[in-house]
Amino acid sequence: MISARPCSPVEAIQRAVKYVGRGTYGLGKGGYDARRPDDPFQNVNGIEMADCSAYSIQYAYKLPAHRPRFNEGGWASVSDDINCDSAIEDGEHHHELFDVVDRPRLGDLLVYPSIRDEHGKRIRIGHVGIVVGLCAEWGPATPQFGELTVVQCQAARRPAVMRGPASGWMFREGYRGKVDWAWRTRILRVVP
Repeated sequence: MISARPCSPVEAIQRAVKYVGRGTYGLGKGGYDARRPDDPFQNVNGIEMADCSAYSIQYAYKLPAHRPRFNEGGWASVSDDINCDSAIEDGEHHHELFDVVDRPRLGDLLVYPSIRDEHGKRIRIGHVGIVVGLCAEWGPATPQFGELTVVQCQAARRPAVMRGPASGWMFREGYRGKVDWAWRTRILRVVP
């Protein structure tokens, strides 16, 4: 395990909102680079690109994507790298960087995992956004994700980095007519 620690939630939010209205989604692109600490994008033929994890976790919290020995264990679908799946798995097992919590705070991450078919092929990519606005009340039994405000880097629209309601994290435990509790959204708090 390496010792790089995340920045504070306050700084992470400041970093996340800085680029709202910019960028294009590119799976596996962007993130945090200590040589360019204030640039979340990877330039691909003149286009600023990042994916959700690179933006909301790695760049916002100043965590390099590659982290040797991160999330090692029999439960791991991804080891040595930070993404949606390894963040959830760490939050449920080792707690090196993340804890699963039941009430959101500013700077927490809303994350749902990838789904793989019976052959291990990924059929739904996980997604993450950083909480930048809270709702008046929160009930863990029936989370009101749509009442939260997030900043996310998403593929559906351009520009990719947007601020808005977290309604996309509601009812994520269902996919293609199937329901699995393991597919649900988690609230992750970054461990200081």
